[in-house]
Amino acid sequence: MEVKIGHELRPCMVLVNGKEKKALFHCWGSRVGVGTFGIVEFEDGNVVEADPWTMRFLEKRVKDYDFGDIQVCGEVNYIFRPLKANIMFRLAIMLFGE
Repeated sequence: MEVKIGHELRPCMVLVNGKEKKALFHCWGSRVGVGTFGIVEFEDGNVVEADPWTMRFLEKRVKDYDFGDIQVCGEVNYIFRPLKANIMFRLAIMLFGE
């Protein structure tokens, strides 16, 4: 396994006003009251904060990772919800209980 130290930009698409725009992902950030966001750079040089659920990375890095001896037992069906909905759901449970 090769270990790299440094910073690599990742190509991604960011949803802006209902349309995807090409961007380069620089890093993740977080702020109290805002949560997690990505720092992305658009083709015109503008750098913005993007919500994670508006971003789609173009390269498929998950296939390159070794997950060890994890075995899948049977068929698993996942239901994906936008990250914001998950956060709001968890916040509601914390505030009001189940």
